[in-house]
Amino acid sequence: MSDAGPDTALAETLAERGLQVDGTEWIARSAGLRAAGTGSFGLAAIEAVWFVQPGGGGARRLALVARGAWLGLYDEELARLLRSAVPVVPAAEPGPGAGSGVRGDRQ
Repeated sequence: MSDAGPDTALAETLAERGLQVDGTEWIARSAGLRAAGTGSFGLAAIEAVWFVQPGGGGARRLALVARGAWLGLYDEELARLLRSAVPVVPAAEPGPGAGSGVRGDRQ
């Protein structure tokens, strides 16, 4: 018998959601959990949500939400979260002769 409650089972089945926004297909998936904040009230649990286009070759966007909050969003709310997400640009590969980016690495 599993100790997983209904909320855990729901989260496992909804760990990835597909959606269509403005005629473009997107996949939303969790990118990880963290805690953030300062002060005497403790830390807030947050979750990073990746929005990617199927096939991996398209645009990528990232949004931060309260832990697990995106799983319960209606499609319209998830689309609004996508529209407010930050575009993520992949890091460029350094070209030939490029330094490490650390001062003093040039001769």
